[in-house]
Amino acid sequence: MDRADGTDVVETDTARCERLLEDARLFKAKLRTAQAVFSFDTLSKQEGAITIKGSKTILICTLIVSIILIVFTSLEFLILKILGLQYESLWSLLLFFLVYGMSEIPTNLFLSACLKALTTLDLIQSHTGLLALFFHIASPFIVLNIIDSLMTSVSISQLGILLFSLVTGLVGWLSIQQDSHPPKRGSKEFEAYEKR
Repeated sequence: MDRADGTDVVETDTARCERLLEDARLFKAKLRTAQAVFSFDTLSKQEGAITIKGSKTILICTLIVSIILIVFTSLEFLILKILGLQYESLWSLLLFFLVYGMSEIPTNLFLSACLKALTTLDLIQSHTGLLALFFHIASPFIVLNIIDSLMTSVSISQLGILLFSLVTGLVGWLSIQQDSHPPKRGSKEFEAYEKR
């Protein structure tokens, strides 16, 4: 080792062993502290400690949802690329899919709730009928046209938007065909929901 003035310090074997043992003890203590604070199994009940309860479940669910979103986004990208999607940079493409996903998912949830409400009120026969098919096609068509007009770095032809909307709308409509029907107004099941 060198001193600040540049002269060498001769360290004996016993002094070096003691220094290494002390360093090892400090390292073990820091490791035990880190394991106690960030343990995924048993939580530390110490005041001020970071506790992570149920983080395995959250992590696994987040991972599964992320994989599903990546797969669907990749399929949508391939379909749109075939149908004439043009973009200036990877960042603009990622922004496009982020905006599309953040607008399409709530729109579909809202339309699905409206269809089920109309079915419950007995204004339409079924929430899986032709009106649902129309909404499933019109929703991505409108959203993609709005995004296309607002984002100059990404462009899609009108024919591409229409074909993409038809494909995704048909897939979405087919996926809800096995959904259970909401209870009709005036039925015993509806009255049970009202009492809750």
